[in-house]
Amino acid sequence: MAIIAYICIVYIMFNGAQRLEKRQIARYGNNSEYKTYANKTPIIIPFLPIYHLNKTS
Repeated sequence: MAIIAYICIVYIMFNGAQRLEKRQIARYGNNSEYKTYANKTPIIIPFLPIYHLNKTS
């Protein structure tokens, strides 16, 4: 049960991060400072090089 719960939580967190990234791209997508920050800051898990969840970014 614990493994299933963990998988569900990870799934929910990544979906939430993906929706947030879409909103941030719509709001700040033309800002060069935002692009620099987004390309250098990992999503959800520090030190794991996942920088974008959306393929259009």
